[in-house]
Amino acid sequence: MSYLPVRQDCSNNGMQILSLLLRDKDTGRMCNLVEEDKANDMYTEFSDLVYDELKKDGGPLAKSWMQYGFSRKLAKLAVMNRPYGATHYNLVQDLFKSIGVNHPWTSTGEMLTSVIWISKIVNRLANQVCRPVNKVMTFLRESVRALGYDSAITWTTPTGFKVVQSYRKFKKLKVETVFQNLSMTITADELEDKIDPKGQGNAVTANFIHSLDACIVHQVANEVDFDVATIHDCFVTHASNVRKCNTIVRQMYAKTFSVDLLTEFRMEQINNHPTAELPLVPELGDLDVSAVKRMKYLLS
Repeated sequence: MSYLPVRQDCSNNGMQILSLLLRDKDTGRMCNLVEEDKANDMYTEFSDLVYDELKKDGGPLAKSWMQYGFSRKLAKLAVMNRPYGATHYNLVQDLFKSIGVNHPWTSTGEMLTSVIWISKIVNRLANQVCRPVNKVMTFLRESVRALGYDSAITWTTPTGFKVVQSYRKFKKLKVETVFQNLSMTITADELEDKIDPKGQGNAVTANFIHSLDACIVHQVANEVDFDVATIHDCFVTHASNVRKCNTIVRQMYAKTFSVDLLTEFRMEQINNHPTAELPLVPELGDLDVSAVKRMKYLLS
């Protein structure tokens, strides 16, 4: 008898979803969607790629990074947030903050130079490894652009949940007042009615992924007959129900992504905006979505 919660996390969930959307077998293998009896780790594979580049370079900056080590933790910073629109600037910030006191650089300026240098290498490698991110992100952003910025964009998840994305511009409000003979100016932000084009484009990939996350959670909650808690792509239950929960989650992934959801998204937008010239859906690969039911390392 146990009352302790046992947690299972999807391994690199954002990349898993993008790999399933595009049926991308290469990226899917690194995310545990292809080899059922082997646990792969995308972050470790990526850190090995960076280390190979450092050995190939052999310069002073490369040697300093080989001395410090480009760890799995740093690789995770480089890869995990790409599906959610992280930029080169975000990566520089994350790497800089993650370097502790035991490093080979003699000054803050030298460390920043090294971080900016390696960030360029990391981004180049990440663009190669994370092809699904780039393809899906390009497709969704071009779709937003094609639909225009006169109104919100909506889409429906496989469970029927309707998502509404409406990022709007802010305008500054200044209120001048006098308090106890002191002149004061208070500044506040107020939402405008106009859509923010940049916000719409930057957010659509992350929101599309999160809506599919929620879709999985909804289906798992409807399927289980035991206690379960969820946090994003993490599923928590008692030890006696862990295997059953793991099986149900894998079944829901296979069921959800058996449909070409990018084409579904495109057709829904065409129905809502008949005159819009939407981009074509990226070409799909040959990843077998139905086999996800057998991939026991989908969660870890």
